[in-house]
Amino acid sequence: MALYPEGCTSNGDGMIQFKKGAFASLLPVQPFCIRYKNLRCRLQHGDATHYHSWIIYSFQVIASIITYDELPVFEPNEYFWQHHWDGQEDKWKAYARAVRQIIAEQGDFQLFDVEMEDKLEYKKYVKSVGKAAKATKMASDDDLKPLSKPAQDKPNQNFTKQD
Repeated sequence: MALYPEGCTSNGDGMIQFKKGAFASLLPVQPFCIRYKNLRCRLQHGDATHYHSWIIYSFQVIASIITYDELPVFEPNEYFWQHHWDGQEDKWKAYARAVRQIIAEQGDFQLFDVEMEDKLEYKKYVKSVGKAAKATKMASDDDLKPLSKPAQDKPNQNFTKQD
């Protein structure tokens, strides 16, 4: 079974905090480090983009280079708990933090103290800004009215914004 503890999300350069699922049982895990490099376009940024734009971006990819590293099985033991757990945080969080650190070192990823919920909130914000921009443009287009009827011999119209 494969689990994606970031929630199948990354910007390609960094890693957000892992979710609880794979670590709640405190059983051993087999970490993998997957790195993507797309020539010309970064599809990793498509998740906060409207799907039409994402499809267009996907056609921009000439080739992808995927590096897949299988890391040793990680099993938390007494040594781990004594030296890497402060007793304050939940055990699964200490476990997830350690595995995340191992993967980040292998993949040369930057670690971000951001949770999946923060990313979803950001995605919601980006989409709302896009909708607000469209609504503002439509409203401003409706506010443009001709000053008077254009003369038949004049191809250009003079427009002004009505209050």
